[in-house]
Amino acid sequence: MRRIIVISLLLLMLSMSKALADVVIIVRRQAEASGNYVRICDVARVDGPKEQVAEVASVILGPTPQKGETREISRRDIELRLFEMGIGAAVSFDGNETVRVFGNGIRPASRPEGEVLPAVRLAPLQGFPGDDSGVAPASRIKKPDETPLENMSAEARERLSLLISDYLSGQYPRTDIEVSAKLLALSENIPFSAREITVEKADGRLPGKATLRLRVRETPESEPRQVTVSADTRVFGLAPVAARNLARGEILGRKDVRIARIPM
Repeated sequence: MRRIIVISLLLLMLSMSKALADVVIIVRRQAEASGNYVRICDVARVDGPKEQVAEVASVILGPTPQKGETREISRRDIELRLFEMGIGAAVSFDGNETVRVFGNGIRPASRPEGEVLPAVRLAPLQGFPGDDSGVAPASRIKKPDETPLENMSAEARERLSLLISDYLSGQYPRTDIEVSAKLLALSENIPFSAREITVEKADGRLPGKATLRLRVRETPESEPRQVTVSADTRVFGLAPVAARNLARGEILGRKDVRIARIPM
């Protein structure tokens, strides 16, 4: 009888601990990632309240493997990363203990060597030989004449924003630097079903306004066309910040500092 009571209490405590968790991370067996970074949403399904799920799912776990390479990420790796980022949501895990991540080779342009960071300007880009100013001349790329954003689906806008963000993030040699892009204008509409969209050239400043020339192929048989897009960009990086209000002369411990994603 006593053993039955003990087992019942243990099961009750286990169910209560799961019920108290804000977010459940269900780790996949394997995953494929593109762009510069692997995020939690790439390697697991995240369930729970919408705001906490968005915060947890977007956490960066590290650089994406090159095409043909793999990387294993464990539950412990994810836990440590959440701790470093100061994520306050209570998290429980399900699914696999580890996930094998494959790189699919869809990445932004190669990163320049020897760039000093933090930086606030675009590095010299391909297509502008001899330019060492760090900013491509604005006259090289024609600015968009129209703003057909309202004609694009939300999925198409999100796809294009992510493409531009990944491309501009790739101009930094460090993987903890990330650029977010908000579309402002396009010279021509781009359907969500477009087969291929790549960035050919860019000019502008980070953070600030950037203008990019895209190469768009709508079907495998169609000829590629050029589309110009402008975007408002912001740059974020990981930095140590105080986890609470600190007094002058106070000795800091590990729990007094957390790593946060901050605008640069």
